[in-house]
Amino acid sequence: MDLHDDILRLSHSIAELAGSDEVEVEQLEQVIHDRDRLIRDYFAVPIPAESQGRAVDLIRTVLDLDATSSHRMRDLQHRIGEELGFMRRSHKAAGAYSATEQD
Repeated sequence: MDLHDDILRLSHSIAELAGSDEVEVEQLEQVIHDRDRLIRDYFAVPIPAESQGRAVDLIRTVLDLDATSSHRMRDLQHRIGEELGFMRRSHKAAGAYSATEQD
């Protein structure tokens, strides 16, 4: 495998992790960190003319996968926010009910 393939593999892993119902945040952060390091290495030297098309395809694919991953993470963040709001309202209602029972 080369850096190009490793970057693609990790980008697909990020998308898969981001799409999971139970996101392992630490694992996701590690994969993102690893991929970012490989991207820096890949673009640290000039891309030869014969490989530029492949590099452009890589950039497009990574951006597309990242857009999908970001969308999934925003959806998850929204769902978590809704669940936390529900839990807070339920806790408040239970507290109010308990207070009226004690009177």
